[in-house]
Amino acid sequence: FDFCVKEDEDSENAEFYDLLQNPERYTGYSGEDSNKIWRTIYQENCFKPKKDSLLLDLTHKSINYMCKEKRVFFRAVSGLHASISLHLSAKYPLKGGYFGETSWGPNIGEFSRRFLPENTEGEGPHWLKNLYFVYLLEMRAVTKALPLWKKWDFYTGNPSEDLETKESVVKIVESLLSCPDTFDEAQLFKGPAAGENSKRFPDPLPEHNADNGLRHVR
Repeated sequence: FDFCVKEDEDSENAEFYDLLQNPERYTGYSGEDSNKIWRTIYQENCFKPKKDSLLLDLTHKSINYMCKEKRVFFRAVSGLHASISLHLSAKYPLKGGYFGETSWGPNIGEFSRRFLPENTEGEGPHWLKNLYFVYLLEMRAVTKALPLWKKWDFYTGNPSEDLETKESVVKIVESLLSCPDTFDEAQLFKGPAAGENSKRFPDPLPEHNADNGLRHVR
């Protein structure tokens, strides 16, 4: 199943969601079921240190026993996880809304549970660093795609807004070019093991998934 197949906007299978109306926030889905999902994401997608290193848990220390490409991959997944956890903590259902309605706001206790060092065996701050790493990675991807932003058309349903949206996006992306280099993908897949490492990424590699350790699931 190819979930990246682009549906035509007129297709009966196409669905549109307004992310302003459907913000990322706490849904109440938590506990062991949620932990299983994240555990599976890490186990089936991330690499791990070699078994003879005796460090099977994916931590900020154990990933140093892996090559740069595998560390980057893990930090990208961890940063995405941190982003979701941060959104859930920032938009949490709070009591005291008007007329019994649920109000949404930051939950410091939830943030502390997910990120403070004493609650995560010291890993929380490193997860937040991985969040910033993902920002840098995304910034590099967005700026590298500048020629495409200039070519693509934007459809909002209003022709004047289409043009305004495109101009705004291009302006924002061009402004990012003034920032220092954030991520240099040219540094990846270098050296004697480059060919071997590059072959590992396109496929799931079941042999790397078995017994993939993860100590903390947020």
